[in-house]
Amino acid sequence: MIGLRDERPPQAGVSLLETVMRGGRRTAERPALTTGAERLLADLAWLPPETRRIRAPVAPRAVTSERLAALAEEVRHRIDESAPAPRPPGPQRSVST
Repeated sequence: MIGLRDERPPQAGVSLLETVMRGGRRTAERPALTTGAERLLADLAWLPPETRRIRAPVAPRAVTSERLAALAEEVRHRIDESAPAPRPPGPQRSVST
């Protein structure tokens, strides 16, 4: 699920956001290369088998939270309201050679 920063993940979910830099500085020590490799393997194992297969993989579908969907709709509405009205088409011109 894709949601707003302050939303908690669903019960079975895990937040993927974590602060790694603040003010241009790391917030924690740089992880070891082996830690990155272990995380990659764990992340791959978490994916469904049909997503991991080499031939004809099926991408997992992301859904948005209700709050994010409402915010996106509000932004679309504001954009539509502030956009200039389309101009009617002008007279047709013909080009002769």
